[in-house]
Amino acid sequence: MCRQVSIQAASVSVDYDFCGYQTTTTICLPIGAQVILKKGRAELDRNEIEFHNYRRFSSNMKVLNLLLP
Repeated sequence: MCRQVSIQAASVSVDYDFCGYQTTTTICLPIGAQVILKKGRAELDRNEIEFHNYRRFSSNMKVLNLLLP
């Protein structure tokens, strides 16, 4: 059986910064995040997340409009 967990409050914050991409483009990307959960009266859980080493992924597609007879 699962034990019951009572979450009293939750907080999420994300930090953004302008990052240069290929020295010609500057875009705003998340650089970090923090999640805080309050359980019961005195217990806090904090999860810190760091984002780095962004890589560009791309693809190509072609949509065909084929009419069947």
